[in-house]
Amino acid sequence: LVEQFEKDPSLQERFTPKIYKNGDEVKTYFEVYSVFVKRSQRATSSAKIEQNVIFINLNQQISLLEESKTSKMLIARMIAKKEHPRVLSRINEINEKYFGNLTISGVRIKNNSSNWGSCSMYGNINISTKTLFAPAFVQDYIFVHELSHRLEMNHSAKYWKIVEQVMPGYKQAEKWIKLHGKECDF
Repeated sequence: LVEQFEKDPSLQERFTPKIYKNGDEVKTYFEVYSVFVKRSQRATSSAKIEQNVIFINLNQQISLLEESKTSKMLIARMIAKKEHPRVLSRINEINEKYFGNLTISGVRIKNNSSNWGSCSMYGNINISTKTLFAPAFVQDYIFVHELSHRLEMNHSAKYWKIVEQVMPGYKQAEKWIKLHGKECDF
């Protein structure tokens, strides 16, 4: 394991806990956010966002590893809160233009790393916060991908035909995800 870290410095960066300092920036594709961290004796940690400034209030007793996890979770929540209207608007725009206004029960942005998005049989669309760090055409692909599941709840040939009809160049987005997806983090 140590040899792999020495061979590939990007692994060290990916797996070393990030400790945010005042003035650090988090850059999504469309926005840049400044982070300010305060430590206090409050029992819980919290965050708020004002314009593009994320204020994090951390319990001073937590470990560095817990601080890293908590900060990341709070930053993800604040970015999701700020960018949700844009994501919802774009999903609705694609839905209206290409799908004829399929029923969508809700759109949520979640901090998960296992997938880029999901769609339930009830019409709930979940978008991973990492999607917000990808270029616009990749975000559109994720949105099309999930909207297509409103018609086909699988990855059958019929499903992929729907995706391709809406977005003929979708394989470019998939290629981008394979090459750069691991960079969509903060």
